[in-house]
Amino acid sequence: MATLMKLFGSFISIEKCGEIMAPLFTEEQGESIKKSGKLISWKNKVFIEINDPTQSLNCETQERLWKLSLGLIADEKTNQISDYLHNQVLSMS
Repeated sequence: MATLMKLFGSFISIEKCGEIMAPLFTEEQGESIKKSGKLISWKNKVFIEINDPTQSLNCETQERLWKLSLGLIADEKTNQISDYLHNQVLSMS
């Protein structure tokens, strides 16, 4: 996210990026959606707006995005924390 902001000409620190992104992983989905702006994606070398919010709420899509994000980070500690949180969510279900 910090790299993306840098490309747009607004540099933010990793700490600030974490503050912005944290609610996506810690808030209930409904609360996060209430505060959300436009949903955008990168397709065919351009940004597109996603007009169908159900597309972003699809569990398979969310799982795919989560795995892709962790793959990009490629940090063992982050992966351990992710596994722990994922197991906590599964145990609540």
